[in-house]
Amino acid sequence: MQPEPEPERPGHPTLSHLRIWQQNLNTSHTTQLTLLNSPISNDWDVLAIQEPALNTFGNTRASTHWRVVYPTRKYTHSDKPRAVTLVNSKISTNTWRQIDFPLADVVIIQISTSSGLCTVVNVYNDNNHERYLATNIAVLRPTEEDHMMWLGDFNRHHPLWDEDCNSHLFTAAALEASGKLLDLVADYGMTQALPKDVPTLQSSSTRNWTRPDNVFCTEHTSQSLLECNTAPERHGPKTDHLPILTTLDMSLTMSSDSPPWNY
Repeated sequence: MQPEPEPERPGHPTLSHLRIWQQNLNTSHTTQLTLLNSPISNDWDVLAIQEPALNTFGNTRASTHWRVVYPTRKYTHSDKPRAVTLVNSKISTNTWRQIDFPLADVVIIQISTSSGLCTVVNVYNDNNHERYLATNIAVLRPTEEDHMMWLGDFNRHHPLWDEDCNSHLFTAAALEASGKLLDLVADYGMTQALPKDVPTLQSSSTRNWTRPDNVFCTEHTSQSLLECNTAPERHGPKTDHLPILTTLDMSLTMSSDSPPWNY
């Protein structure tokens, strides 16, 4: 009995674009299930999640449409992750890999694209990786043509990204902490992809909008940037963080689906 050919499906939009959805989910199972049960896998290649929903074993929720990438430290120290990355199962596993990182709140994947390697660093509130970058930059970005992105919840406030009306957040301690991040941005030729004055979090108590989440990319990567903005209408229930949607003009290799047997 021969397998019947699979019906023709509409072209997948990520064939020519790399599309990344990032969001802090506040450990809410409702938020994560709402996100996963939406048709998000049709349009998005990577979900960079901070504060994911976890079960008692420290595992998160996903569906067959996604491959879950945990921090490598989870497997050696049993630390509960505060960052996980989901890679669309339609992307060939031969074209991406995980890169080890020694802390529990960072997940790094490296994707082969038509424009070279693209290393996506998913961060939750970890701004102390100067030594790691210095030691591993040849792995993260083997050539100057390759790309690197830092995205996530950095929990840092600075007038370079926050709205000027939040000047009360620009304390000496806050600016010093942000200065360390900005030093890394300058040292590794990064630029801010998400424009200034685009808030990402609304306080549940004061209702004030701030910007703890951010996106940085290597300077030449910005030439491939088609979109980097928030989507307030798609933030989902029980989370105060908005999703940040990034689209890059980089084509990907899709998985080859074997036609199913007709029994």
